[in-house]
Parts: sequence; structure tokens; C-alpha cells
Amino acid sequence: MAKVTLIFLAIFSLLSIPVGSKPQSQASSELKDAPGHIFEEKELRSLEWGMNVEEFKNSYPRATKVKESQPGFYQDIFTPFHGHTGILGFHFGNKGLHFIIVSFIFYEEGKPLKKSDVLGKSEVILKELKQLYGYPIYSYPWDGTYFHHIWSKNGILIEYAWDGGNGWGIQFRSSEHNEDAKKILQEIPHYPRK
Repeated sequence: MAKVTLIFLAIFSLLSIPVGSKPQSQASSELKDAPGHIFEEKELRSLEWGMNVEEFKNSYPRATKVKESQPGFYQDIFTPFHGHTGILGFHFGNKGLHFIIVSFIFYEEGKPLKKSDVLGKSEVILKELKQLYGYPIYSYPWDGTYFHHIWSKNGILIEYAWDGGNGWGIQFRSSEHNEDAKKILQEIPHYPRK
């Protein structure tokens, strides 16, 4: 199988993601059983899968900063997330919110990050993700080219990866409402391992 990063990079191409019609509120029954919030990050705790755009705007703490960049896709730019700055993207389809993407910025205080800086920050983020979501169900550590880690918890498929280039971030997918999440879970046993 080709490198796992091909899947990750294809999904990081924000303009190529298909968008459904106007979302309707359909909160997942799987999530209704989860106690309290489903996301562990404080920035996302007010959100749940299946919420429509109006519900999202009424509950997301930085809603006034969110802009619709294309139908069904909303962005919150320059957001602090896991101790670094990122662009958060929220995808809505026929079943409401089903995909959140965090693309980390390769700059800090106006200066570009070196590879060693990205790797240092990545280790901190990985440690935080492990504290929040437990040990990954799939883990491919940095091999000089890329890294890729996957968790599945509370109805969320979480991917954290860097391709050694411009694709560095975290993706959160509804395991019920997002078709890519189902495909990724099926492919995990075939992913390359170190």
C-alpha cells in the first residue's frame, strides 16, 4: 500500500472535499450515550456530531471569527490549538457536522519553523493527544519522512500526521457520519508498520 500520508494529504486538500446540501440536525445516537462532551479539547467541547450550522454558530466559542469559505465548509483562522496556531475547518453535510480539520501553521511569532521545531512541537502535541485520548490504535512514528497516529474514541476517528512538507495537522471525523472514517478504520490493519 502507498504511504499512509497519501490518504492524509488528499484529505488536507480543503477545496477538493465534496459538500452535501444544507445540513439538518441529526445528533448521533452513539454520541447521545457518551457522558458529557465528546471532544476532549476545550476549543471543541461545545460541539457534537450531527449539529447543523445554526447550532454550531450558537455553541462554538469563537463563532464570530468563523467564515464560510465554501458551501458547507467553515474556517476559524489563527486559532490556538494544542499550544500552537492552526486553521480549524468545520465540514457540514447532509447529516450535519461530520469532519473537523486542524491545519497547523508553519510560523511562530512571524518566523518560519525549522524541521526540528516542527518535530519538537509535534512530540508535545502527540503527548497531549495520548493524555486526552489514550494510546493510538495505529502509530507510525517519525521515520525521517513522515509520521501518522490514529485514535478511535467517543465516536471520533482522530488522525495526527505530518508528511514532512506542508501537511501537518489533526483530523477529527465522526465514525458514524463520515464515510472516510469508515474506510480508514477498515484499512488500518493493512497500513505499513515500523
